Amino acid sequence: MSEIPTCFISYSYDSKEHKEWFFALASRLMKNGVDIILDQRELRLGSDLLAFMEGGLSNDVAVML
Repeated sequence: MSEIPTCFISYSYDSKEHKEWFFALASRLMKNGVDIILDQRELRLGSDLLAFMEGGLSNDVAVML
């Protein structure tokens, strides 16, 4: 039995087009069996953003977009 690959992705909110491109990429990865960790799904109001980012960068394969 193989492990499900996990990818932590951080992206900028610089434009609507970039956000749409990012979500299309994340959707393609998930459809192909990759577990995506992203702030929009994982963080809640009041969450520690710094700890979340540090955990993602140190524990998983990180992609900065």
